[in-house]
Amino acid sequence: MRDIIPDKKWYSEISRAKEVLPRCPFATADSCPRFYQSLSLLGSAGCTSIPEDEDKRLLEKWKSSDLLPLTGKQETSISGPDGHFKSFSNFCPEVSFNNFGYFATYLHKHTDEIDIDVAHHNLGKMGAPPDHWGWVWSTVIPMHYTECPLYSILVHRSDGTSKRNVNTPKINPQVKQKSDSEDHRNHNLIKWIVSLILLLLVCYQVYSGIVLKKVGVPGIFEVEFADTALPSKDVLKFETLMPFDTGWIFIGYFDPNRKLYTEGPYASVAFRPGTGSRGAIIPEKGDVLMIKKNRSVVIANYKTQNLKFHLQSPSLVHDPLIDDDYTGVNLLKGKLVLVRDVEMSNYPGDPFSIWARVAECDPDIDNCVKAVAEMPH
Repeated sequence: MRDIIPDKKWYSEISRAKEVLPRCPFATADSCPRFYQSLSLLGSAGCTSIPEDEDKRLLEKWKSSDLLPLTGKQETSISGPDGHFKSFSNFCPEVSFNNFGYFATYLHKHTDEIDIDVAHHNLGKMGAPPDHWGWVWSTVIPMHYTECPLYSILVHRSDGTSKRNVNTPKINPQVKQKSDSEDHRNHNLIKWIVSLILLLLVCYQVYSGIVLKKVGVPGIFEVEFADTALPSKDVLKFETLMPFDTGWIFIGYFDPNRKLYTEGPYASVAFRPGTGSRGAIIPEKGDVLMIKKNRSVVIANYKTQNLKFHLQSPSLVHDPLIDDDYTGVNLLKGKLVLVRDVEMSNYPGDPFSIWARVAECDPDIDNCVKAVAEMPH
């Protein structure tokens, strides 16, 4: 699936093969709730918003229908750090194409500059064309409108074969009629494909450490992905560390008598508010650190007690660390992080163990410093 470029040519070829209209006949906000949801959410992601009165009217209309999803896995959603949206899930492929140039139900941008560099290197080696989605996106799941789980329902109701009325206009989709048995087989195939896509999304979240935050129109199509893929909605699984979504990293062992590290430091101070000093030995709250060696993000008893000890240094909960403490999130060398807390502890006569609770900063030092200045400390 990675080599599929779901552009207009790809879409049209599938439409011709299936002998259906080139584009979805229900691709309006008044005809399809998924088209409406996708379009409405994009208004909060920097795209042109639906006029407020019209958005309210459409919201009330689809609230009274039975076509809105009942589970979080099926809901249309967007997510990303601090308004910089990276993931677009369960989207209408018609809306995705109009805004991103690809007919897809799921799109996820590259996590950071390291991922972008790696992806661009691999695409260059494979001779990928300029329109390959991998130059911008890390994951794209193509979808033709006939594979949309709402399409068959809308076709069925538009033909007047259902007594339920969702106020969708009756149209002639000009779909070649097939036998009941063939329709039944296609319906089961679509259900299987949709289930597989949802399973892949769950697996992608679990193994990549990504969580989709709760997004959507309140009360209508909200999603909190962690409830379905992880042990608890409070579990700290995140694509990248964000302000106030924090975890602990081990900085090193420091001997105060000799004023040097006996192990480490594995992160150094890149900026200190007020003085602007760099290279300070002991990190302080509010510092910007640069990771010098890849660090595992740790929260004591994370796998069994979630965030119970989120604000406590792991070494103060128990020593040594255990497997249940590791969140699965790793900070790579060169990443900038903001220090939200520091804990120093030791046994008599031993060097101090230094731990810092950190949140992600912008990879550009100047932007990171600017963001630090604007945040409460």
